[in-house]
Amino acid sequence: MLLKKIELSKNGTYINKYELSYKAVDGSSMYGFKKDNWGYLGISDDGDCGYKHAESVNPFSAATTDALLGIKYPTGGAALFNFESNTYAYIGSDEITDFSANYENLLKFRHLSYDFTSNGSVFLHPVTAETKAIFRPSIVVPADQTTAPVHMMLQAYENGQLVESTNLLCHYNNPVCCVKITLYPNRSYKITRTAFDLNYNGIDGVSIDFYKNSVPQKKYLYGGGIRVKEIQYYESPVNIEYFDFNNVNLNSSPSKIKKYDYNEFSDSDKSSGALVHQAPIFETQGTVNLDTNCFNTSGSYVTTNIGALYTEIKDFSEMPVISTQGAHVGYKNVKIYETDKGYKQFTYTSPIDYPESDYNIGVPYIPSKNVDYKRGLLLNEKT
Repeated sequence: MLLKKIELSKNGTYINKYELSYKAVDGSSMYGFKKDNWGYLGISDDGDCGYKHAESVNPFSAATTDALLGIKYPTGGAALFNFESNTYAYIGSDEITDFSANYENLLKFRHLSYDFTSNGSVFLHPVTAETKAIFRPSIVVPADQTTAPVHMMLQAYENGQLVESTNLLCHYNNPVCCVKITLYPNRSYKITRTAFDLNYNGIDGVSIDFYKNSVPQKKYLYGGGIRVKEIQYYESPVNIEYFDFNNVNLNSSPSKIKKYDYNEFSDSDKSSGALVHQAPIFETQGTVNLDTNCFNTSGSYVTTNIGALYTEIKDFSEMPVISTQGAHVGYKNVKIYETDKGYKQFTYTSPIDYPESDYNIGVPYIPSKNVDYKRGLLLNEKT
């Protein structure tokens, strides 16, 4: 249930009215939805065989669903709010060094396709750095056969020696498949197509997308809720129900715009955000001792104690029991831009300065010491 209206009355007469609107789910979206680790709505996109890259839809963009979109004031003016996913580069005071999970750090830089009308092979262009590739073969193994009448594979050579072979085939239960392979600069790669039936005259192909790491890297990960990105203020009437920040409003122009940046002042590619706790987990591992009792060949009774490892998977996380009522992410640096006024820089205390200590990622969960009151305090303001 969302609050849509606030009306103020005096002596039984309404004197002021505030109207509120909220961001709705994009009903035209071609993607499905799921919850992220923190329980916020996320986009489920398996395009490009699950490889998220800089051209992919941001899976965290749906986290702003049901967030406040606009407030219409009694004066006729309005304020419109644009939210986005939090980012972080720290967990407490521990700096994150691996940002490969950020889809923006993977760039699609080449697309190739090859068609074979007869048996043969083709060498791929050498790669100069470790490269991820997605192969989409056209050959499908029929349901009633263990192999297709034609075969395609990728062969890897190192110092002239064959070191690895990968089948480029799809199966009948997944006819539009993809094969993910990491290519290395010290190897050469050859695609080979072989038809076992001499009368076979079909055309077989494979398309390939190549991905590389971006330079410089985006030094942050997404998650942990949402933050304000932009606020637009209007003195004239504006439709707050269907406002779209991506489109220019032709009927009214904002009198003031504020935009927020949360990256470090010293590194514009790195978030100043820090998680209070690690991302919620849904799997825990443990060990259980098992006693086995049996008789040996001489008739003696033997007891053996062994330890067994197990993994427990749940559809919910128990980590909220150690969480506080504060935000999941706190920021050290915030830069606020305002129309015709430049920007101001604000430095705050954050989980980097006051990290959580003595907590377990798993059972037994230790209650938080709750030092939220020390975080978010203004340390410096600079114009």
